[in-house]
Amino acid sequence: MVNTTIPFTDVTDATTVNNGTGYFDDLMKAVNLHVEDQYNKNRIRDTDYATVYLGAIQSAMTEAIKFALSRKLTEQEVALKVQQTATEADKLLSTAKARDVQEAQRRLYERQILGFDDNKQIKAFDAQLNSWALLNSSGMISSVSVPSVISSANLQATYDALVADTNEALL
Repeated sequence: MVNTTIPFTDVTDATTVNNGTGYFDDLMKAVNLHVEDQYNKNRIRDTDYATVYLGAIQSAMTEAIKFALSRKLTEQEVALKVQQTATEADKLLSTAKARDVQEAQRRLYERQILGFDDNKQIKAFDAQLNSWALLNSSGMISSVSVPSVISSANLQATYDALVADTNEALL
């Protein structure tokens, strides 16, 4: 709900004719100058002076209240607009953060999938290397009896592939 209460001091805070700083006070200073000018030029006669002055006071008071009220409403509209803008900015930021989180999760899942493949290759390489080391240390290795899976050339090729995959994953 809109609060339309305006302090009366916004309209007038005068204690004498010339010391007020409210909207009515400012308007009346100008009205008094104009009415006085017209009276001095004999354009307003004695009998009309009260009517003109009363009309001027009523109009000035009405306009001062309208101005104070419209200012209050404008301030509230601006405050509401600022609040709405901040809310929209928060929503946009939340959406952007959610999108960033989703993208990070997607990249994590992709890397985990690659990690499973990497782990499979590493275990295969480990088994090959252990088999080769066992055969080599036991003296059972010969170029004729060594399965191609654990040959020196195949071990080197598997190792090179692991290093290449690791370097690619780091990029």
